Amino acid sequence: MAIGHITEVDEGTLEQYDQVSEKIIGDGPPADGLICHFAGAKQGGGFMIFEVWESEDQFQRFQQERVAPAVTEVAGADSEPSRREVFEIHNQMMAGQER
Repeated sequence: MAIGHITEVDEGTLEQYDQVSEKIIGDGPPADGLICHFAGAKQGGGFMIFEVWESEDQFQRFQQERVAPAVTEVAGADSEPSRREVFEIHNQMMAGQER
């Protein structure tokens, strides 16, 4: 079952997000199991990431193997998101697709 994942980083910057993204993906393919990824600035500072993954296992593997080391390198070992939320996807619609 697909899962949605929301990450909020109140103390981070889009520049840090871009640096971490470059270390994770670079010119390579997206992560195995990633369906979609969106990121943007929050009002008042920081940024938010919303992703949909094919499974919780694929998401966790990506976090442990690729995200955590890149975040530590860019923002330090003590860097943690302000909020994380994971939920099962009940319905998914994409523009231009019929139900």
